[in-house]
Amino acid sequence: MDNRIALPALAVAGLLGVAGLGYGAYQAGVSRVQIQTDTATTEPPTAPAVATAPAPVVPRPVVTTPAPRPQVAQVTHVEPIITTWQEPRQVCEAVTVQRQAPVRDERRVAGTLLGAAIGGVVGHQFGGGSGKDAATVAGAIAGGYAGNRVQASRQQANTYTTTEQQCHTVMEPKSRTDGYQVTYRLGNDTGTLHMDERPGDTLPVRNGVVRAY
Repeated sequence: MDNRIALPALAVAGLLGVAGLGYGAYQAGVSRVQIQTDTATTEPPTAPAVATAPAPVVPRPVVTTPAPRPQVAQVTHVEPIITTWQEPRQVCEAVTVQRQAPVRDERRVAGTLLGAAIGGVVGHQFGGGSGKDAATVAGAIAGGYAGNRVQASRQQANTYTTTEQQCHTVMEPKSRTDGYQVTYRLGNDTGTLHMDERPGDTLPVRNGVVRAY
């Protein structure tokens, strides 16, 4: 074949091939767009967004720390418990006293006889005859009585002074302390307890209980 005829034929064939490729590409693009469009139209509709309420705020528990317990209680008042009684006691002391001197003639015979003699003499001076005798007897009797009384008086006056120990019983008061009634304050509370010994200003506390040492 003549080269001059072949060259134009090859050129035409090339143009046709290029045009076919371009058309095929175009068709492929159209098909892809169509598929995407169909897919988009067949997807289910998206549900509208629902507003959610905020989660409730739960309050955090408040933890309180208890106040520390006091370690001692304050003593506010101390009252001694006193027991009283009386005991007999003998008291002796030296006392100056007067005593009568010992009597030797308790019957006072000497005074009686002396008085009778004097009375008889005096009585004899009176009267006459038998009357004189009667006066003498009467004088003797009166003199004897008077002499007895005089001797008794002298005996009673015959005293002496001496010192003697005299004793008597008195009731002596006694007392003792049988402990103490103690009032204390622990925090806002008050209380009392009995103690054998007088406390200081504070009392120990163990496990919340006031102790008497």
